[in-house]
Amino acid sequence: MKLHSQHLLLPACALFILATCLSCNKYSPDEPFPPVYTPSIFTGSNNKIVYSIDPNTGETKWKTPVDGEVHATPVLFNNSLWVGTTLGTLYQMDYKTGSILNTKKFAGPIEGTPLPFNGNLLVPAGQNLLYMNIGDLND
Repeated sequence: MKLHSQHLLLPACALFILATCLSCNKYSPDEPFPPVYTPSIFTGSNNKIVYSIDPNTGETKWKTPVDGEVHATPVLFNNSLWVGTTLGTLYQMDYKTGSILNTKKFAGPIEGTPLPFNGNLLVPAGQNLLYMNIGDLND
């Protein structure tokens, strides 16, 4: 990992933890899921499929094939599910249906979780932490 990338990774992780903690005090402990999203567990796998699972029943709501293995946690951001693959593709998906809305190809594998930051995403691709304007996907 490049020295410059290491210096960005630690603050990015700290921001993610802080944002997660700050968002939690808006919800009651009796309501484990934010009301804007349907209760779902999102996960990727080594079989190149992203899954949405109902946490109450364990049933698969939907599954969507992608171009590579998914090692990082999918992220809900801006009413979309963001998923990175080991082949360097970032997917923007409809979190309700699993439909692929957009993709963006990066030079290195995305093995870390994309981090929402200041209305955009920080994407750990290869040995770099890249800042991506989500509006770039529509260009």
